[in-house]
Amino acid sequence: MKKKNEPLNQKIKIRNTIFLKYSGYFLLLGVILFLYFYVAYINSKTHWMVDDAFISFRYAKNLADGKGLVYNEGERVEGYTNFLWVLILSFFAKAGIDIVPLSKYLSFIFALLTIIITFYIPSLLYKKPLNPIFNLISCLFLASNTTFTLWILSGLETHLFLLLTISSIALSLYNSKSLYLPILIFLATLTRPEGILIFGITFLYKLILEKRIDIRFILLFLLLYVPYFVWRYSYYGFLFPNTFYAKVGSDFITQSKRGIVYTYEFLKASGSFLFIPAIFVFIGYKSLKLLYVSLMLIIFTLYIILVGGDCLPQYRFFLPVLPILYLFVQEGLRYMCEIKVKIKRGFPLGYLFIPLTLGIILFFIKLSFGVTSSYIHKPIPDKLVEDGRRFAPYILNDSNRGKSIALNSAGSPAYYLPSFKIIDMLGLNDVHIAHKKVMVKIEETKATGHERYDGAYVLSKKPDYIVFGSISNPRLMFSGDLEIFQDKRFIMDYEPVVIRVLTGEGWLFVYYRRIKDKPLLPSDYEGLAGSDYMEAMKYAKMMLLNKALYYQNKRDYNQAIFEFTKALKISPKDTKVLFNLSMNYYYQNSIDRAKEIFKEIINLPISDIDIYVLSCNNLGSLYYKEGLIKEASSCFLKTLKISPDNAYAKQMLGNNAKNLDKN
Repeated sequence: MKKKNEPLNQKIKIRNTIFLKYSGYFLLLGVILFLYFYVAYINSKTHWMVDDAFISFRYAKNLADGKGLVYNEGERVEGYTNFLWVLILSFFAKAGIDIVPLSKYLSFIFALLTIIITFYIPSLLYKKPLNPIFNLISCLFLASNTTFTLWILSGLETHLFLLLTISSIALSLYNSKSLYLPILIFLATLTRPEGILIFGITFLYKLILEKRIDIRFILLFLLLYVPYFVWRYSYYGFLFPNTFYAKVGSDFITQSKRGIVYTYEFLKASGSFLFIPAIFVFIGYKSLKLLYVSLMLIIFTLYIILVGGDCLPQYRFFLPVLPILYLFVQEGLRYMCEIKVKIKRGFPLGYLFIPLTLGIILFFIKLSFGVTSSYIHKPIPDKLVEDGRRFAPYILNDSNRGKSIALNSAGSPAYYLPSFKIIDMLGLNDVHIAHKKVMVKIEETKATGHERYDGAYVLSKKPDYIVFGSISNPRLMFSGDLEIFQDKRFIMDYEPVVIRVLTGEGWLFVYYRRIKDKPLLPSDYEGLAGSDYMEAMKYAKMMLLNKALYYQNKRDYNQAIFEFTKALKISPKDTKVLFNLSMNYYYQNSIDRAKEIFKEIINLPISDIDIYVLSCNNLGSLYYKEGLIKEASSCFLKTLKISPDNAYAKQMLGNNAKNLDKN
């Protein structure tokens, strides 16, 4: 009876296998469609791109235009770490295609291919046939993850590197002797320097697996990589990209601490407890292939910690290992759901974990949606790119007709100012600043790669324009900004220009330009009253004030009054500005005008007691000199009302009393 039923059972089993296989493919197509609509939704809400991507775009455009692989024409600086990505973009730029939107389309294609390869990796890990529906868990996790989806829109090489990384892993698992393997790893290394880690880990895996050194693997990789490295070194002159010197400091302990925090925050944002099922992978499955994939995750994580993480949003450094992380979770859940207990014919205990698996999947997707939603619904998650594009025409139309600009946001505005020489004040594209030993202590800034500066060097280049902070939020953000702002050369030679269009973060555009012909007039600052609550305008006013005080110290009172008047247009009730303005009129012997301003200060609400007292005393002294004793006494009484122990006011009141007695 048993033998009779065997063919029928076998047919049912085959049909079930075919059904599962094709239903898995069908559901994979559903995940791909989900990714498309999800990314389209995010793009419609943010139009998000990374400003740093435009550094690569500028290199690609210069290469396409025959200027060489440079940021500034004639300057060989390796301010990028994505050679292959730049090369691909330059090919399309040469063909006349707009590489800005193209970068998103290419990244989306790479993301789709990554999901498809991730779907097939479990079948390479095990010899036994697998339920393909389980393979969709890691794919779904990827498609809904904020890091994975958001960085498709970044414009950077992140998804090209991810694709080449996961492809190298998949090929190693499928056929470690394939001649295509060193070629894939070489392409990954061209895309990101971290690709060399893939080579090292794969070499170790092959050594243990094959019990010999694969000379062909090493030679083929070196035959490809060494000529590239020699060209790099001869072209740029340094062993590492300029960005390495700009970003990596000598304080590795503090830097590593920051990397640990970065890792912790990534796990926390990703729902760290959801990774618990990954433990069951190592309980249920023991194989060399699993060790190889685990080493990829461990070594990349250690690398991320050592370099201190990243300042850009949503943990992009973890993107290359995200598929591995989710594969471990998926395979842990698979093992849990396949557990059987030896009770009679084997009780399928794993059935009890199926609801748990579904719950984890739903909870993870909900968590990912929540992270994405909270990010894209911030007032402005990142408007550097959009503001850089909007800012460029103002510079191009400026009457100064300048050709050089110093920036911290050296991406978007630099790309849209192709003929300008750009001074990258953070040093990513500047050899001098990148190798400068003076830097902010790592613990004093959360922005990895923003520690180096040299304000004096920037001013020595005499840029026609300087933009502090970022384009979106032009304020003193970095130590180099402050150093420049306090330099006498900056105070003498530059002036703030206000563009009356709000940036993405709600600030007015403010930049500083070298005065070449005639300086701006007070009328150029008309209509800005009350805008000094904005940080950008606060610094603009401060610069005008510093400029005015500089001329005051030189006893050039006309020029000092000229600058104080500009500052007053921004903040008409600023008593510090009013007081200094009145003093300059006094030094100029314009006594009536000085008195008018002192009166104005006294009639304003008291914001600075010292200035109020000085204004009362000065006005009283002027009245006293004119013989207006009652008016003078009134001023000194106002002083004593605020400052009862003021010796000068007491003395002058005594003098007034004597004069009144004589009269």
